[in-house]
Amino acid sequence: MATHIAESTIVNYTQVNYTHALIPTDTPLQVRQRRSGQYCWLDTAVVATYGPVIGAYGVAVYAVLAQHAKRHVETCYPSIGTIARLLSLSRSTVKKTLRRLEAQGLIAVQPRQDGQGDPTSNLYTLLDPTPESTVPVLEVVEGGRSPENLPSVTTEPTGRASDDHEPTPPQPTTLSS
Repeated sequence: MATHIAESTIVNYTQVNYTHALIPTDTPLQVRQRRSGQYCWLDTAVVATYGPVIGAYGVAVYAVLAQHAKRHVETCYPSIGTIARLLSLSRSTVKKTLRRLEAQGLIAVQPRQDGQGDPTSNLYTLLDPTPESTVPVLEVVEGGRSPENLPSVTTEPTGRASDDHEPTPPQPTTLSS
């Protein structure tokens, strides 16, 4: 719930490294606690490995599914409308995102029916997001560049080209296991 803060009240608040995060100066900060039922498990591979492929909507929809998933079986059945409402997304965006999550092997989707045979919400199973084969991590040379991303000329710490010597072409690098 958003609250309006009067201009005169802002002097009692301290701006914290976030654009809109105002914290009362007399209120102590509370460290996040993991209480039973108030958290869900989200594998870091969903963000680190799949995030660039599934996008922010994919991570958000996966997080909602993780929030609803039953422990030990990792299944849930929130409706498309529930997911859309929780994330302020359209139903079509949620459907498209669920198809993307399924295509990436992050979830399995099973249609469900009620007692009369009418379709109801799907059953979603969260699958192991750990990639089957790990992608080798590139060795990063000093300066934060990978061997494939070296500058075309030798550079000085200022980023300007050096006039002292000829540029050395990048050498192929072998990755060790």
